[in-house]
Amino acid sequence: MREFVESFRAATSAEPQLTFAEAFDTAGIVRTLLNAGHNTTRAKLRDALLSMRPFEGITGKIRFGKNGDADRELVTLTIED
Repeated sequence: MREFVESFRAATSAEPQLTFAEAFDTAGIVRTLLNAGHNTTRAKLRDALLSMRPFEGITGKIRFGKNGDADRELVTLTIED
């Protein structure tokens, strides 16, 4: 997370919000699935998303339940200067 925060600050001169880190992880999940060849149909991408192993993102491990809801570990972050 520290690397993400530092890179974000350097690129934008602004403070990142939690939703920015979550969006970064979401893009990482989609990129991983597409690069693995799960991009031929929406159904295949959805099925790959539901059956994937936990994704190690900057906000913690992320996986998806049978109904498509994100199941993630709770993390406490403190960002200090």
